[in-house]
Amino acid sequence: MKVMVKILILLLLSGPAQSAQDPCRDLYAYSCQNRMENDGTGTVRKINMPLETSAAAVAFLPKVTAAFTNQLLIDGAFSQRAANAFGKPADCAKQTSCLEKLANELARETKKSAFIPVDSSPLASDDFYSLQKRILRNQVMAKLIPIEVKNKTDQIFADVKTLIIARLEEMEVKAEARHLIIEKISSINLDLSRCAPNIMAVDGPKDRYNQAYYMDDDGAVKVCDGFLLGNSSEFAVAFALAHEITHSIDTCHINDVTPYSQTDKQSQARSEKSYPLKGLIEKLRTDKNIQAKRNGAWDNLGFCQKEGFKKDQINESVADWMAAEVLPAYVANKNLTAEQIRAGYANALKSECRNKRDVHFDTHLDLKIRMNGIILGNLKIKDQMVCSP
Repeated sequence: MKVMVKILILLLLSGPAQSAQDPCRDLYAYSCQNRMENDGTGTVRKINMPLETSAAAVAFLPKVTAAFTNQLLIDGAFSQRAANAFGKPADCAKQTSCLEKLANELARETKKSAFIPVDSSPLASDDFYSLQKRILRNQVMAKLIPIEVKNKTDQIFADVKTLIIARLEEMEVKAEARHLIIEKISSINLDLSRCAPNIMAVDGPKDRYNQAYYMDDDGAVKVCDGFLLGNSSEFAVAFALAHEITHSIDTCHINDVTPYSQTDKQSQARSEKSYPLKGLIEKLRTDKNIQAKRNGAWDNLGFCQKEGFKKDQINESVADWMAAEVLPAYVANKNLTAEQIRAGYANALKSECRNKRDVHFDTHLDLKIRMNGIILGNLKIKDQMVCSP
């Protein structure tokens, strides 16, 4: 009966309404089309409107203007700095018309600069001006990203951690390292506090901050506002969180988890063999659909990277692989159609379609490999997508 149902679904999905791209054959092409799909849990969208022109920013501007008006009246030193910066007479704050114009100019400058990584304003270093920028940005983001979204992200994070631990329990892991690895995963926290505008800004307009990343020193996964602004799909959020959590035990960070160093300075082969998740590095190196590469000779950095020295794709590959392993379990109990599930897996890395990567050597696998080799290479995912063998 189950086989018959699967055949019927396959026939329905292969009808004329199906996209020219078949996600079961080329998830990358299907995902990176210029379209947005709701997968039943949310969407992945490009943020086209600069945040400074958003309705939320425009609506809050009168409050910023009022704050500057008051400060210009009560703080003579600030009034002088602002007048000089905007070419106004020294006694501008004492002239009603001039005061109004200066406060409005300050508010507009604040709105313009609140969402860019580098502020070239002559008042960029002023404490009160900087405070108004932070207030404006926080208010806009609070409006655009409701607390419910962050609460849902908290829950996804907790669920994904549990699923990673469950997957590790199933895997062949070196006995002496198993409990330490699981303890490490259990200890990772989620940080949803706002990212500084100059942190991890993506290519293109710099108001996106479309990033989630693992912070080794803090033992936390940091999620920037722009990531939640563009990704409401639980497939995308769960994949990203699982990926970043796994970085805490990747081939570099594992050295901080286990009581021995897995990096053998003399031998890449011995070092790869000693990684506690048995056979995983070999799989990611040799699988014809993945083939994680190393660029450059083996040295005392091992699998770790240093700014300006991007040598290995294995850390990102391990993180991608684990994310693909746990995502089917995360979505298993959701009441989704086969078509929604296909859209969901297409959404998992859809936000990467527009990101530019290093043309010489990137520590991430090519996006086509990440989608078609790692995600589609997972048999549970293909089964959920109702793909033919």
